[in-house]
This record gives sequence, structure tokens and C-alpha cells, in this order.
Amino acid sequence: MVAEIIAGITLVNGAYKAIKECINNVNDVSQIAGHLDQLIDGKKKVDQAAKPTNRIAGKWASMMGSKGIDNEGSLSIGSIAQEKINQKLAEEEINQVRRMINRRFGMDTWDEIMMERDDRIEKSKTATQKAKEENAKKWDKIADITLQVMGVIAGIVGLGVFFMFWSGKWEL
Repeated sequence: MVAEIIAGITLVNGAYKAIKECINNVNDVSQIAGHLDQLIDGKKKVDQAAKPTNRIAGKWASMMGSKGIDNEGSLSIGSIAQEKINQKLAEEEINQVRRMINRRFGMDTWDEIMMERDDRIEKSKTATQKAKEENAKKWDKIADITLQVMGVIAGIVGLGVFFMFWSGKWEL
């Protein structure tokens, strides 16, 4: 958990510094797009690391001997304070980047970027869901065809057995 927080904060800090250094020299936002991705990914890592873990993971960590800040289910003030302060620092750097981008490229640039990102994420989820549904339909069709073929084979075998008894080749 601590490693995730450190990795997230490192990503946020590095991206913030890179954006701050090159914001006035770029001609469009795409030139700092990679840094923006790092900034958002770092914030996501910090937020995920700060989420409370489930009971089983907390019990397992305590059983394995994790103590203090390394314990995922830690209730210590230091652990909680570190998580919350890191979240606030990440939010603060994102807000500073938002202001820099809006100042450089226009008032609503950051909001437009975030709305487009949300739209693309939603489209991706919709496309993924659609692909899953199509895959499920394909497997349902395969199962139906398989059952029909098995039914025909069973019918043919049944008729064969019936005719064998009927013709007298087999006797009871």
C-alpha cells in the first residue's frame, strides 16, 4: 500500500514538474498529453491506495505480521494522515495544472479535456459491453447447435436400436 502511494505521488509530482516546465513552450495540449496521463494515473493510484480494504485482506495482513503503516487495514493516525495528505497534495497539483492549461490555452480547455476523456471512457465501456453481449450470443448459438446435433444423433441411434430389435437381429 505504501509503495502504491509513493508510486502515485511520484507520478503526480513528476508530471506536474514536466508540465510546469514546458507549458509556455508548447503549441498545443497534445505536446504535454503524456504528462497529463501520468498526472491522472498518479492521482488514481493515490486514491486507490487510500481506499479501505476488505475485512479478509486486513485480517490476512495482520495474521502475516504486518504492522503500522504497512498494514492495509491500518487504523493508525499516521497512516490515515499520510493517505489524506497525499490525496490533497495530488488534488492540489492537478488544480495547479488545470489553472496553467486554462491560462495558456483558454478558459474551458481543462473542462473540455476532462469531458472528452469521460465520453471516451463511456464509449469504451459501451463497446466492451456490446462485445461481451455478442460473444455471449455466439456461445449461446453454438450451444443450441450442439444440442440439436446431439439430439439428431441420439434419434438416429435410437431408430437404429429400434430397427435392430424390430428386425429380430437383437432379442430381449
